[in-house]
Amino acid sequence: MQLAILLSLIHTRGVSLPDKRTSLYDNYVELFFNREAEKSEIVRDNRDLLINLHRYLAWVLHSEAETKNNRGSVSSDRLRQLVDEYLAHEEHDSNLANQLFTGMVERVVALVSRVEGTFEFEVQPLREYFAARFLYSTTPYSPAGGECRGTLPDRFDAISRDFFWLNVTRFFAGCYDKGQLPSLVERLEEISKAPGFEDTSYAQELAATLLSDWVFAQHPKSMRQVVAIIISPLSLRKIVAGRSHRGREKLIALPQGNGRDEIVKKCFEFLRVSRAHD
Repeated sequence: MQLAILLSLIHTRGVSLPDKRTSLYDNYVELFFNREAEKSEIVRDNRDLLINLHRYLAWVLHSEAETKNNRGSVSSDRLRQLVDEYLAHEEHDSNLANQLFTGMVERVVALVSRVEGTFEFEVQPLREYFAARFLYSTTPYSPAGGECRGTLPDRFDAISRDFFWLNVTRFFAGCYDKGQLPSLVERLEEISKAPGFEDTSYAQELAATLLSDWVFAQHPKSMRQVVAIIISPLSLRKIVAGRSHRGREKLIALPQGNGRDEIVKKCFEFLRVSRAHD
């Protein structure tokens, strides 16, 4: 089913298919719900609520998959309870609970039942995508004089420094608008200096991953600042020293126009200045 939807997306969008990873999933989910809205009145009438509910459930299940060391599944009874709690917290009509439950497990089917009596997201990347969208869309406003915790930088710091949330971090960063990208560069710089990370290549590898996801494509200035995090002499030495992991090569592969030319140019500059064996 997912392959059919992706093929349909490629057919309808063609060469205009988005390069950014998060945008690709946005389009996938939109097409998915468009298809189901044509077939189900429940989905058509409660589309936005169902999407937000999937985001909330993904965040809960992904959190529990880490803290409770399970695979991110939930019992049927608890799933109904989570739906009730979400509706109550958002002050939606509680009478919608049964309809929404039916819409989730019978029509949308991003949640599937592999073991009788339990539900889980069909594939983990969908869970991670929805969780990232939940974290981004529920970020509180923190005005001067009325500051609060849980801002975009706070949330990025929390998930980006936890390896279990790496894919969520990638989707989360892909949600950033153009005006928010400079703050994302700042957070990557902070990770590169943070205790426990400053002597590793993690910040540089994360920066390269976000570049390869086209996160900074809409703001060349931020893109070049992220490239600078990767291509300082010390940063390159960290990457080269840690390039082998469990027998596999960890390579930096950036798309054209997203740091590739800048990195190649800088590497040759370093070679001309210093020809140390390493």
